[in-house]
Amino acid sequence: MPKLKSLGGALVVLFLFGVRVHAQTPMDLEAAKRYFDDAKAASDADAGKLWGVRLYGPMMFADPQTRAVVANQADAEGTLR
Repeated sequence: MPKLKSLGGALVVLFLFGVRVHAQTPMDLEAAKRYFDDAKAASDADAGKLWGVRLYGPMMFADPQTRAVVANQADAEGTLR
């Protein structure tokens, strides 16, 4: 259960939108994919019991220094680059 609590906190912080990757991203894209996959697996396992809703959805990782972004899906307007 501790993994779900920390995941829930991380999902709240990351609950945003987009899928594009900044052109100069220094982020490890394979690691980001693993984190997205882990978040989905934990959300699916919980099935909405912890908060009453499934927590997996649009989210992204952002580097505040470089402003690079990696997200798990595209934003609806296609404005995130």
